Amino acid sequence: MSTDAAISKLTADARLLADAFRNCVELYTEVASGMGGEAALSVLAYATSDACTAAARLSAIVDFPVPGGRLLTPVTFDTDPLRRGLANALQGIDTYYEVDVPRGDPSDPARTPEIVEASLTDDILTAVSAMETGLYLLDQGRPAEAIWWWQYSCLSSWGERITAALHVIQTLLCQARATDADLE
Repeated sequence: MSTDAAISKLTADARLLADAFRNCVELYTEVASGMGGEAALSVLAYATSDACTAAARLSAIVDFPVPGGRLLTPVTFDTDPLRRGLANALQGIDTYYEVDVPRGDPSDPARTPEIVEASLTDDILTAVSAMETGLYLLDQGRPAEAIWWWQYSCLSSWGERITAALHVIQTLLCQARATDADLE
């Protein structure tokens, strides 16, 4: 593949991921702004499944090299309004429990599976922060760094968190719908 073709593909991949991430952030913001009830869960399921699809795409590609051999300087965003809005929208259902190491390691007793408390809001914000960092890099004309960051952060933190969040959201949505069907 020629250099021009590789750059073109890289840019197209970055734009595809950026579109998905912008949509996710927009939908999470919509829920945080006050959308309530089952509609909020449905929108969260939609946004979170899109984030999981992007995570799967990032996981499927060969490890992307650190662009130019340099590491990214962390970028911070004010996520407090989103945090407060999501925590409010998810009040009473935000906390859940999971197994922290689903697959224990018999040779390392410290890696024994344990049930831990988690938060949908925290999981979503972990993903949103990584999405926003990559979008910032892309907007700065640095698509290789954006893809590298999305992949690195996906494989090291937010991919696992957003997958866990989707499972919980889907479970809550199914429970809400089953309860509605029982009442009818």
